[in-house]
Parts: sequence; C-alpha cells; structure tokens
Amino acid sequence: MNKHYVALELPKVLCRLGEFTSCEDAREQAENLNPESDINLVRALLGQTSDAHMLMAKFGAPSFGGLKNVNNALSRANAGSTLNMRELLDIAEVLRVIRSLSQWKERNSGVNTSIDTLFYTLSPNKFLEDRITSAISRSSRILSVLPALALERALFTFFSPPKEGAPNFAISIWASAV
Repeated sequence: MNKHYVALELPKVLCRLGEFTSCEDAREQAENLNPESDINLVRALLGQTSDAHMLMAKFGAPSFGGLKNVNNALSRANAGSTLNMRELLDIAEVLRVIRSLSQWKERNSGVNTSIDTLFYTLSPNKFLEDRITSAISRSSRILSVLPALALERALFTFFSPPKEGAPNFAISIWASAV
C-alpha cells in the first residue's frame, strides 16, 4: 500500500467504514477502497454520496439488514442442484430486502438523483419470496412433528414384546419395563 495512505491511516479509516456496512460483501468492498485520482470520477462519486445523504435526510435510511451474498446458491440452483433450507431462507431474505429497497425508492420517486439507476436495476419478486417462505413454513411444521414421531417410534419399539428368538436379556429388560 502507498506509504502516504498508511501515513494518513487510510487502512484504519477503511476498517472503521467497514464496521458500518450491513453485509459481508459490502464490508470487504469498503475495506478495499482505493483513493481515486480522476477528478471527473471523484465529482460523480461525490454527487452520488450527496444524493444518498439527501435522500436519507428526507426519507430516512432504507434497511439493508439481512442482506447476504446468495450468488453461489443461485448458481447451483441454476445448474439443477437442490438447495438446503438455510440457502432458501437466505434467498427469501434477499428478495425481501430488494422489495423493501424498491418500495423505499417508490416513496421518494418525485426526487430525481444520480443514484436512481441503482434502484431501477432491482427486480422485486414477491411471488417467489412468498413461495419460498410458505414452503419452508410448511416443512418447518412437518419437521417440528418429526421428533415426536421419533419418540413415539422409540417408545413403541421399547414397549413391544421382543421377537421370537431374541436373546434372554432382551426379554427380561422388556418384562421389567412393562
């Protein structure tokens, strides 16, 4: 790293910036920022920062909570793999965040800014979000019954008479339990 950046404690500043992010990918990007020397790009980026600050001051900050990188899971699903419940929940949460961000932007749609295009690239999919959530909710109810069924099966097995030809110790254990 440039010795001047170190003298200005840029790594410490970027680490502190990373602490304010909502997801791991954003933290990594914040910590790996490099100063820009192109004055036109600097002006454009400062304009975006000013616009984001103005929107948050007028309309409150949108929530990015629960945002995770689901690219790997989506790639595997696209290739035909089966996703586990955690991956599906993460995808549903990302869909919820996307929908929330889109709704936030709609509430302040009368204000044009340099970051509008970032919001226009979002594609909320409430249908898919609801399908994932309801499917997991149904399977969670089924899974919550499974321990009871396993206990019932264990008790049934334990209190059932031993099969013919079972060793004597099995018969005596069963007889003493019943």
